[in-house]
Amino acid sequence: NVRIFTAKMIQKSAEILNINLIFLRPYCPDLNPIEDVWRVIKKTIYKSTYNSTKELINLFEKKFYEIIGSKSFYENWLEQNGINF
Repeated sequence: NVRIFTAKMIQKSAEILNINLIFLRPYCPDLNPIEDVWRVIKKTIYKSTYNSTKELINLFEKKFYEIIGSKSFYENWLEQNGINF
């Protein structure tokens, strides 16, 4: 089965690269950290003014990289979900 082979390949690659995989239940947006990122970005964009699509994209990118670059974002998410490394 291709799906099983792919999953095993990903797990082995993560092991080699010393990456800890966190498996989430399917269809659980509350447990998916990207949902928190979108929530903050939408809140920021809603409160902002922009005059062009380019400004909107720049605002989005700036906020996105600010959030994902914050170590506290990940630490908080791990703590809230009871995951310890």
